[in-house]
Amino acid sequence: MENNVLFNKLENVAKELGANNARVIKADLIELDRVFRDICASNSCGVYGKCWMCPPDVGDIEPLMARLRTYRYCL
Repeated sequence: MENNVLFNKLENVAKELGANNARVIKADLIELDRVFRDICASNSCGVYGKCWMCPPDVGDIEPLMARLRTYRYCL
């Protein structure tokens, strides 16, 4: 399957599930910065430490950033 067709299908599924601005992009376009973890730690959203998909439960940021660098595309 051609990438564009697959990407469009993935975007459409994500939108159907409520991700209104979902797009497949090149992973290297995502800015990675440790400062984002500090923003999470400030608990401005009130979920820090309460959601397994958020810090600190999601793990250290360095391995997460390294893992992202292994992907070519992200949704």
